[in-house]
Amino acid sequence: MKSPVARTKNPQPAVRCEGEPSRERFEELCERFDHGIALVDSRGILRWCNSVLVDFYLQADSPAAWQGKRAQDLFRLLFQGSDGWSRIRAALRRLHHSPKGRVEIADLAVTWGGRPQTYVQLVICALKPGAGRSIGWEAWYFYDVTSHRKSELNLQALLQHSTDGIFAVDSECRLRVFNEACERLTGWRAEEVLAGQGLESPLFRCAHPACSRFSDAGESGGFFCARAQESVPRGERPLVSRTGETFWVEVTYAPMYDSQGRIALVLGIMRDVTQRHQLEEQLRVTRQLATLGELASAVAHEIKNPLGIIHSSAEILINPNRPDEQKRQAAEFIRDETRRLDDRIQAFLKFSRPKPPDMKRQSIHKVLTQTIIAYQTLAREGLTIETHYEHNLPHVHIDADQMQQVFLNLIMNADQAMDSRGVIRIRTGMHGDHQIAIEVRDHGPGIREEDAEHLFELFYSTKPRGTGLGLPIVMQIVLAHGGQIEARNCPDGGASFVVTLPAAADGDEAGA
Repeated sequence: MKSPVARTKNPQPAVRCEGEPSRERFEELCERFDHGIALVDSRGILRWCNSVLVDFYLQADSPAAWQGKRAQDLFRLLFQGSDGWSRIRAALRRLHHSPKGRVEIADLAVTWGGRPQTYVQLVICALKPGAGRSIGWEAWYFYDVTSHRKSELNLQALLQHSTDGIFAVDSECRLRVFNEACERLTGWRAEEVLAGQGLESPLFRCAHPACSRFSDAGESGGFFCARAQESVPRGERPLVSRTGETFWVEVTYAPMYDSQGRIALVLGIMRDVTQRHQLEEQLRVTRQLATLGELASAVAHEIKNPLGIIHSSAEILINPNRPDEQKRQAAEFIRDETRRLDDRIQAFLKFSRPKPPDMKRQSIHKVLTQTIIAYQTLAREGLTIETHYEHNLPHVHIDADQMQQVFLNLIMNADQAMDSRGVIRIRTGMHGDHQIAIEVRDHGPGIREEDAEHLFELFYSTKPRGTGLGLPIVMQIVLAHGGQIEARNCPDGGASFVVTLPAAADGDEAGA
């Protein structure tokens, strides 16, 4: 038989009576409900029950099979094998002292009759006459909560067997859920945390500034409570366990709303990512060591060649049999190579210890114009630089000196990539809604395929006497400005370098 489901939760007593209630009226009313109802008199005798209680709970042919019997005997059978009857007896002792004249017993397991276990919520109401004095009669209401209870048990099983820590925090910053995975991660038992113990630990400090438990001592806090009416963030953070051990978790939050649309709980899921963090740290150190090895190898290579020339030239100088002209040339070699070596070292130091940009609100067109004027004083004859600027382009926050270095390097590379006569085109425009783009384009042979993926690598150069530091420094500066740089070949020949930078928002102040 289909399990009945309550339509009305916790109804008030259906009958008020003087002496014994009107049976006809009571039966007519109670048969409309799809939950079990029983009427017990002052002597504890079952005087009436509806068909739902008879069919589903008592499994009898008619109410007459149980009417007139002691309610205690009936309900002992219903709840045999569980603590249900002892809970009912305790509730009955409270009933006639209750100001509302009613008691509730939740999640009673019905085990009688060999049926699958059924759970009910039992509400017992003391019937009172019009004057409000109890006559000793009771109405018992049986609500089938089996599906709700099973869902609750399934949820509890899911919470307890989840490998991720699951917790919930209410608007008063009280932890209401704390599963076994949380216990394993933090070292605190659920009964301790839910009872309010250990809340002095940084682990249980709230991360939301509006909360009274917000940590103002520089600690990041362990969770967000339901005071966070805006969406609470997700991310990774370090936490400290009960034993003082630091572990890393990835935390995801989901707000849970009440009937008024307010956040009642914030459900949090935290996943232990300590091992991943350790592996990432090991990988970071490994990469640093690999980069250091590459730098050391590149620096050694850059220094070795000039030192070889200096050594050979010094041998000529100290040889008394060499003619004066050779000695003069050897001295010039030493001078040139030491200057070249100093240039390499200075460029390397500039790359390894970059100066933080002094960001100010600037017009990118003004910076480009100043750079072009500066380069034209050094440019070879026959070079043409064309500019195509988009009107009303937003300003940018940049370090003008550093960006001039970027554009000067790109213009110089474009110039050196072309023959004796050539044209460099510089264009500006919007890139999406919030970025501006600056393109420096030449009409040279373009970028060779084998060079394309190495252009921005340290000490990689396509020029016979290049340092291999120009483009890496360019990329370093652009990234420090929150931008990007891209190199590509143009369909009609030549190479194009495009720098994109964040546009300044309207109303931003200089240096913001």
